[in-house]
Amino acid sequence: MQVPDRSILLRCLSGEASPEEAALLDDWLNASPGNRQEFESLWRLWQKTTDRTGYVPPDMEKGWQDLRARVQPAQASVPIKAPVRPLIWKTLSVFLAGSVITGIIIIKTNRHHTPTYPQVVRYSSQMPLKDTLSNRTILTLDEQSVFSYPSPGHGSGDTATLIKGKAYIQAAAGPFTVGVGELSIHSKGGDFLLIHDSLTGTTGIEVSRGALEVKSAAGSYIVEKGHSLLYDASAHRFTGRNSIDTNSVAFATGIFSFTNTPLKELTATLAKAYKVDIRLENPAIGDCRMTVQFDNLPIKSVLEIIAATLNIQYSIQQQGKTIYLNGGGCD
Repeated sequence: MQVPDRSILLRCLSGEASPEEAALLDDWLNASPGNRQEFESLWRLWQKTTDRTGYVPPDMEKGWQDLRARVQPAQASVPIKAPVRPLIWKTLSVFLAGSVITGIIIIKTNRHHTPTYPQVVRYSSQMPLKDTLSNRTILTLDEQSVFSYPSPGHGSGDTATLIKGKAYIQAAAGPFTVGVGELSIHSKGGDFLLIHDSLTGTTGIEVSRGALEVKSAAGSYIVEKGHSLLYDASAHRFTGRNSIDTNSVAFATGIFSFTNTPLKELTATLAKAYKVDIRLENPAIGDCRMTVQFDNLPIKSVLEIIAATLNIQYSIQQQGKTIYLNGGGCD
């Protein structure tokens, strides 16, 4: 589908588009993910070149009054009979942290004039982010992940959605439902990790507290504390395990736990979490094993503990991006 005229895009960004222009934009956005990415890039540029700062809460009533005034003049003697499709979505706010988009609030309306609840879309680009949802549920989103949920105070019973990536959910006592691909996941209170690969359609679920009910066309399953479940959408098949990886939620908890773990595996986990390159100058030390737990420690403190425990040395170079470990190996 051909991209709308740039003037139409800009009018949609500023909230001045006609219903017909908004409908054209909506059709173009739904045509492909690439169209949405292009529009998000234009939005970021527009946001930087305007004099807007911070987030301004929307005046919902005024917005609807202004829209009605544009599509139905007050002096019209005969009501407009042709259906007019309102704005399918209107971007209200983007929270920027450097070049990192951390959230977009979108108002959704359907094609029959019935407004639905505002949706908050959270996108974590280069770092995890944390948010509080309805019913005091805490969401921690890992990098390169997208999550959508009803805005606070609206639609508390609606389903939240993990669109892609990894999310750790600490649900307060009470019902909480989240959709992931073809799955509907129901919790009455508990902590669980969701990992969704939007390209392959696979979804992983790990429960660290409480229990979940997972539903799909393939059936319904209960996943209890300490258990995990993998769903393959292409095969419509579930695979369960009686274990979870406690370090998979370290991006949310800040806690790493290792039991008799070889140093080469331990450092691989830490390197990914701290976004550094850890190199073992003597490969022999990679077989040294440790049982240790790190609770919300900076990388330098972690290195000091490793060095003291295994009697090895470390050095930090390239502005903290590369770490070298060296020593005589272990007996």
